[in-house]
Amino acid sequence: MVRILRELADAQDRVTHGSDAPHGNLRVIAPLSFGVRTLAPLLSGFAARDPGLRVSLDLDDRRADWARVSRPARGAQVKKPAD
Repeated sequence: MVRILRELADAQDRVTHGSDAPHGNLRVIAPLSFGVRTLAPLLSGFAARDPGLRVSLDLDDRRADWARVSRPARGAQVKKPAD
């Protein structure tokens, strides 16, 4: 019980006082034409601005199978941008 409470307090502290810089993996799935014309030119600046973020760009004109798109790992932290 003590370990669970300590882990919960640590997680809350990381979310509350964590870095404002995004980090981790970001997977983007898009149609080929949109990815080539719009997304790809933006990625170099995006990667330079946020070096802790690893971007995976999957371009395909087939329809996405949203049931197979991976979800964040259990315990992963998701931080929404400030308004």
